[in-house]
Amino acid sequence: MKATPKLTSLILTFSLSVTLTAATASHTLTATATEHETYPIGDVNMDGSVNINDATDIQRIIAETFHPADFQKRLADTNQDGSVTISDVTPVQYYIAGSANPDLIYAVGKRISPDEPETVPPTDAPTTVPVTVPPTVPPTDAPTTAPVTTTPTAPPTVPPTQPTTSENIITPIR
Repeated sequence: MKATPKLTSLILTFSLSVTLTAATASHTLTATATEHETYPIGDVNMDGSVNINDATDIQRIIAETFHPADFQKRLADTNQDGSVTISDVTPVQYYIAGSANPDLIYAVGKRISPDEPETVPPTDAPTTVPVTVPPTVPPTDAPTTAPVTTTPTAPPTVPPTQPTTSENIITPIR
């Protein structure tokens, strides 16, 4: 009987490289993306799809029980306002429910890459420097109010309320 050759090695090439780090005390899961991979916004755990686990991870980021890598924070910031808040969970839930309304899901599902520059949200800060206008009248050292006079300008029109002679003084009887 003839022996069949056995398969001695199998070589597989993957384009995906993920590094996982786990810490039980703070439940930290850190995924590291390689250079040309893209992930949908909302895919916080970087498994390739946006699902309820991602919504839970966003809530854990807010509760500070999950400490994601910087790129995962970008994926968690679904409304792209620069911070991860409870407002980032709702768009993920709408996306999972099948909503295509951009007012509800913001950028959830849009694919981004770690080497893609982060979008900075617009600010309401003024873009011009305020200008101080010089005064039109040169300053002086003179007082700005009129001096107060202490002498009356006319005699009083009301007679005094105090008695002026001893005849008008009433003494109590004892």
